[in-house]
Amino acid sequence: MAINKDDYKASVLEQVAGHPAVTAAATAVAAGASVGAAVFLPILTGTLAARRHEERLAKFINDVSNDLSGLEQKLDELSDAQYQLIGDAVASALHTLDRRKLEFLRLAITNSLNVDIPLEQSAFIARAVRDISPEEAELLLRIGSRSITTDYAHRMDEGVHYVSSDTKDLMSLTGLVSLGLFRDQAGYGGTITLRTPAGEVVSKLLGGR
Repeated sequence: MAINKDDYKASVLEQVAGHPAVTAAATAVAAGASVGAAVFLPILTGTLAARRHEERLAKFINDVSNDLSGLEQKLDELSDAQYQLIGDAVASALHTLDRRKLEFLRLAITNSLNVDIPLEQSAFIARAVRDISPEEAELLLRIGSRSITTDYAHRMDEGVHYVSSDTKDLMSLTGLVSLGLFRDQAGYGGTITLRTPAGEVVSKLLGGR
C-alpha cells in the first residue's frame, strides 16, 4: 500500500530519536513495506511469517510511542548515550521475532529516560541490550545483585544464586559473561561470578515497570 509522505505523521518515537533506523522502520511499517528478512529476500514478502513480523513491529512502535507520550521535558533532555541506546534498540527490533525480546527493548527505551548511562560505556551497553537474549535478560533480572556459583557445595550460601550445570540457566550465564555483564572471579571456595557495573545498568534498563 502506497503512502503519501506529506500525509505521514511521525510517531512520538520517531520524533524522539530522529534516528535513521527509527524513521525507516516506522515509515516502512506505516506504508506496508517489507521489513526484516523480506527486505533482502523479496520472495518472503507477503508470507504469513513476514506479516506477523510487521504486525509485531507496528505494535512495538505504537506501544513505545504511547509510553513516551507526555514526557516531552525528559525527551528534550536526552543525553547522547540515551539517544544512542534508543536508536540501537529500535534497530534491533527490526530483526527481532521474539515478543519477549521486543518487550525488553521497549522497557530499555522507556527506562533509559531515568537511567544514567555513562557516555564512555554507551556503545557497549547499547550493544548488550541489542544482543541479549530473552533467557539471558530473565536470568539477569532474577539474580539481582547476588553473586553466582555453579558449585553445588555452595548452593545454600547467603547472597549467592546457584546455577546448576544441567539447566538452561548455565547457557544463559555463559552468554551474560560473554556480553560483559558478569565476570568470573576466583576466591575462597572456588570461582564465583559477579555482576559488572555495565550489568547493573543493563539490569535497570530491562527491569519491569
